[in-house]
Amino acid sequence: MPTINTSKKTSSTIHSIPEWHSQSALILTWPHAGSDWKDSLSLIEQEYLSIAVAVTRTQCLFIIAHDELHQTHILTMLRSARCNLAHVQWFIIATNDTWIRDYGPLCVRSENELIFQDWQFDGWGKKFSADLDNAVTNHLWRYEFFRNKKLTAVGIVLEGGSIDTNGRGLLLTNHRCLLDYSRNPKILKLQWDDIFYEKLGIEKVLWLHHGYLEGDDTDGHIDTLARFCSESHIVYCQSSDKSDENYQELFQMEKELHSYAKDLDLKLTALPLPAPIRDKRGGRLPATYANFVILNHNVLMPTYDEPMDDIAKGRLQSCFPERQVVGIKSLKLLQQGGSLHCATMNIPAD
Repeated sequence: MPTINTSKKTSSTIHSIPEWHSQSALILTWPHAGSDWKDSLSLIEQEYLSIAVAVTRTQCLFIIAHDELHQTHILTMLRSARCNLAHVQWFIIATNDTWIRDYGPLCVRSENELIFQDWQFDGWGKKFSADLDNAVTNHLWRYEFFRNKKLTAVGIVLEGGSIDTNGRGLLLTNHRCLLDYSRNPKILKLQWDDIFYEKLGIEKVLWLHHGYLEGDDTDGHIDTLARFCSESHIVYCQSSDKSDENYQELFQMEKELHSYAKDLDLKLTALPLPAPIRDKRGGRLPATYANFVILNHNVLMPTYDEPMDDIAKGRLQSCFPERQVVGIKSLKLLQQGGSLHCATMNIPAD
């Protein structure tokens, strides 16, 4: 059972860092033959290549390769695509899979110091093997970039995609995911409020009791549903089709968000839901435009080769007037249930 601060809260010295904060790099774990991508490796690598090219135009990209042979293979691809290799740094770390948003380091600020946190990752409630992924953050500290930075271990399961913060004491999360019994069976909702205050400096948790996309095996990660795009602005998924199987959950989530917006003076912008996209067996995939990635100068938004792409891009662009929204084809990423944000992790600048 984690130690929880039950004393009366005072002003926290810990502050969460929003994604739009200045960044040192973006991390990718490149797909490999030992991951779930083994049957479609050449196809998914093309989407990762598109991400790498887009990121390295303007900032540094950290790439985790499974081994040295894998690194050589990736380097050949990057050279062929004329990727800016001056912006690439390499890390050789064995992994189970590629979804580094959920097992990479979370970062907070304490006064003028950055603190990286290593939370536990158990494969989304023990659904999938995760022993290698859970060790990735610790292994990163063997490398020069991280070696002089502070790392603290947190003995609690928490996936990076399950929370979103505004950097000013607010945190968005989904009740369904955070209170899932298979992740942290002994932690109750009120205890999570204290944990988020102690570890992330969160003053108020915006709990969503609704919000779910068919085909999602993360139990409703918030980065597929609703995101902060500034301190007082939230974008969220909206379905306008009452016959859609996602409509009712998203409609109830929208009502919850409007209630929070009224109480906290927040602005809301709705993103459309793509038309149903299905896997080879006919199952619905959790396609969403909320799984965008904020970079120093751009926002990468997943696209799915359908008419809603342009509508979503236009709405998201209005939320980020100082950044250019760039579409990245993400249909192959979607085949394993994730998208752009799930596949990346931002590293804040000092």
